[in-house]
Amino acid sequence: MSHDLYRDRDARLNTVVGDGAAYWTMLGRICVDAKDSDTHMQDWCEQEYGFRMAYDNEGNITSEPDIVDPQKYMLCVLKYGG
Repeated sequence: MSHDLYRDRDARLNTVVGDGAAYWTMLGRICVDAKDSDTHMQDWCEQEYGFRMAYDNEGNITSEPDIVDPQKYMLCVLKYGG
């Protein structure tokens, strides 16, 4: 097994979620900024970055966001590399 596989958090995440890793990496980076705010993460994403986290029937976040403001979302993708 290659040591590069688990060189950092993003590399570990990619082995778990595969193709959707960019979105989860982006959420992790947003969470770092949002933790200093009194706003809930869901509201922070919608207000600041123009997307809502989508949930499945069991209440788990899915890897397909609901984009409500494409311009804000594009800035988010550019800023956080999603």
